[in-house]
Amino acid sequence: KNVIKITEEDLDQLDNFKFEGRGGTYYMPAMEWVADRRDEFDWMVFFTDGGGEGWNAHMKPRLPPLVWLIIENFTTPKEKPDWGRVIMYDKYV
Repeated sequence: KNVIKITEEDLDQLDNFKFEGRGGTYYMPAMEWVADRRDEFDWMVFFTDGGGEGWNAHMKPRLPPLVWLIIENFTTPKEKPDWGRVIMYDKYV
């Protein structure tokens, strides 16, 4: 479980953080982990290529506001999440 807690003071450090992956993501374990600790989080962000699965909308009431940062021009998501804020970004910009 790779969980990164970021405070407002840490936001400028995101430019220096390298995110890696590739291997298919199943989102439910992270959602369940955050839901069990709901009071500790103001928001949840998934950095993803969109190739994962398990973004079950029934979890929405148990989670803080959710943001999906999905890499554009990298892979085509099987489907975009139908809840939460979806932001498509270009990995090469």
